[in-house]
Amino acid sequence: MALVYVIAITMAVATLLVAVLVMTTTGIRSGARADVRNANQQTVQDAVQLYRVALESRVANEATGWVPPPRLLQTMLGARGEVVELASLAGLDRSYARPVPGAPVYAVRMQRTESVGGSFHFWQIIRVT
Repeated sequence: MALVYVIAITMAVATLLVAVLVMTTTGIRSGARADVRNANQQTVQDAVQLYRVALESRVANEATGWVPPPRLLQTMLGARGEVVELASLAGLDRSYARPVPGAPVYAVRMQRTESVGGSFHFWQIIRVT
C-alpha cells in the first residue's frame, strides 16, 4: 500500500514539474515575441513620424510622387539614421533587394534607441497612392 502512495506522489510531483516547465517555456517565448513586437512598433512609429514631417515640410509632394528624395530624406534624418541603397545591404535576400515596381530603391536604417552595439531597424516607403 505504501508503494502505491509513493508512486502516486511521484506522479503528482512529475506532473507539477512538467507544468512548471511548460509555463516557463511559454513565458520566455511570449516575452521574446513581445520584444520583437515592441521593436517593430518603434520602427513603424519612427517611419510615420518622419514621413509626416516630410509631408508637412513639402519634402514629399506631388512632384516627388509623395516620396521624399534620398538626399532630402537624409537631411531630415540627420544623425538619427541614414538612407541606404537596397542593393548595398549585405545579407539581404535578393528577392527583397528587387523593389516593388515604382518603389524607391533605397531604405532608411536607424539605430534602435534602446539597444547598444549596432542593432538597427530598417523601413522603406513602398508606394504611395
